[in-house]
This record gives sequence, structure tokens and C-alpha cells, in this order.
Amino acid sequence: MGLSTSASSSKMEIKYSEQLSCGSLDSLRQLDCEELTVDTCSNPVPLPECTRGWKSFRKLEILNCQNMETLPKWLGDMASLRELKVEIYYMMKTLPPCIGRLTSLQTLALLECTKKFKQRCSEGGDDWSKIKHIDNLIVEEI
Repeated sequence: MGLSTSASSSKMEIKYSEQLSCGSLDSLRQLDCEELTVDTCSNPVPLPECTRGWKSFRKLEILNCQNMETLPKWLGDMASLRELKVEIYYMMKTLPPCIGRLTSLQTLALLECTKKFKQRCSEGGDDWSKIKHIDNLIVEEI
């Protein structure tokens, strides 16, 4: 697993994670991290539960996690999150209801989606009610 932080510790990037766990991140809790990028992970759920309590996150990116089946149900507890960028690929079939609880979210980018997933996120689609409150919504097909 590769972990890097900027000099001011406001950005953190985790790359090539086989098994992202709370033990590997617990010592980082004291950092005032505003941006987190998880890049190239193999977990079906790309964020461990211990990140749930990190209240400083403003931006979260989940990239190249092709085994991702869903986002954590507790993601909706990240009240300070303003921007979320997720590459969906084929495994994720629907958006979890927690997305609707991200009331501070201003930008949601759902990238690398299947045509069916994109339809679910379109106005009138099955997932539209979860994301219609977001001002800047980007949904891009593979």
C-alpha cells in the first residue's frame, strides 16, 4: 500500500491497497485531512469503518477500484463532504441510500458507469431521488 500526504497534511492519497484496514489508518486520524483519494484498491467496499469519524473530509475520490460493489452505508454521516468522485465500473449496480444524506455535497462525479447505471441516475431513474439535491452532477458512461 502506498500512502502519501502533502506538506500541510490537508491531502492524503492511498494507492495500490490490497486490504485497506483501520489498523493501517488509525495513526492518521489526528491529521486534519480535507481531501482523500483512494486509488487502485481491491476491496468491494473501498473505505474502512474507521474513516467514518473523520469529520474534516471535504473531498473524496475513489478511483480504479474495479471490485467496488458499493459505497459504505455510513458515508452519509460525512456531513462536511462537498465533493465526491467515484469511478463505478461494472460491479456497482445502484447508488446506496446514504448518498441522499450528504446534504453538503455540491459536486458528485460518477465516472466509468455502465449505460444502465447512468440511466438509473438520470432524471426519473431509480436512483434520481438520492442525488437530485446535488447542484453539480456528472455521470459519464464507459
